[in-house]
Amino acid sequence: MPSWLLTIPQISLETANKFYTWGWRASLAGAVVTAIGVIFLFWGTHRRDQDFDLQIASLNHETALLQKSNLELKKNVVGRQISDEQHDQVLAATKDKKLPELVTYIVRDPEAKLYGVSLAFLFQELGMKGNVVFLNDLPPDQTGVVYCGTGTPEDVAFSQILMDAKIVGVGNPGGNGATIKTAMI
Repeated sequence: MPSWLLTIPQISLETANKFYTWGWRASLAGAVVTAIGVIFLFWGTHRRDQDFDLQIASLNHETALLQKSNLELKKNVVGRQISDEQHDQVLAATKDKKLPELVTYIVRDPEAKLYGVSLAFLFQELGMKGNVVFLNDLPPDQTGVVYCGTGTPEDVAFSQILMDAKIVGVGNPGGNGATIKTAMI
């Protein structure tokens, strides 16, 4: 027996039996409360897992619907194209005019590739070289189809023809006084 128990005053056998009985009951009650607590923990965890599984199934279903919708949208979206009217307008406007030699740059834009190539075919039909360069190196400041000119009267006139046909918009990336004109498609 530990020595510190010897310092406690002696109690009667009757009191010791009562302590023993209450201690035993308290231990049983604690075990029952612990068992009930464990049952509640497992039951609650199981229910929460079921709910989580339902939420995941619902989200997976929504994701599948969105993916299907996305595929439908992709089927219905047609990339930019030069219309027959634009084509004819450019041919008529450039008839008997001196045209610049331009290089068409297609910059990191999958949708713009078809448009850029169709623009190059139009240039070739006009008697120009219609060269195309695909730029896939470092990310550029812009994407799409770009052609550059030197600011000569032919470049300016041709850019105006393309703008009038609503094929391109023109920007001047060098600021005021720059000699390079860029047509952004």
